[in-house]
Amino acid sequence: MPRLSRWGGKGPDLVKRRASQLRWRSLKVNRLKRRAWTKAWQKANPVRVEKIKRRASKKAHLKDPTRKTASRRLQLYGLSAVKFEEMLVAQRGLCAICHCPETRIVNEKLSGLAVDHDHESGFVRGLLCYRCNSGLGSFKDNPLVLESAIRYLQESRCPKTVA
Repeated sequence: MPRLSRWGGKGPDLVKRRASQLRWRSLKVNRLKRRAWTKAWQKANPVRVEKIKRRASKKAHLKDPTRKTASRRLQLYGLSAVKFEEMLVAQRGLCAICHCPETRIVNEKLSGLAVDHDHESGFVRGLLCYRCNSGLGSFKDNPLVLESAIRYLQESRCPKTVA
């Protein structure tokens, strides 16, 4: 028994029907009707829509895992992928503070350097490893508090024993 196509029929009938469907979809009026129908369907089926979006997002992420990160950097900091790459090359892939490569592993993958920025102005200062970025955040990006911490560390050193 011959397999029927998903549009029904076979041979010349199938070609005619498919061409008719494509013409119908291409008309602007029909596109507007179809868009309205799609929006109504999405509103009536939010769970299925979410599932479809999640599946599409996963597929896109599998094709290019860096796309989502680059898009987020651009949205949050106004930092394009090219500018980020330039900063990374300028810092030789190392943290701007400790001059070490990133060592943090998330989901069995090496995490990238974090974008350090001024929270008030949004100015991007450089790329930091997770530890240095967390440390700056802990000190609320306040130079006075950091100086106080430095003084504390210098004053509280263990005295060296003279042999």
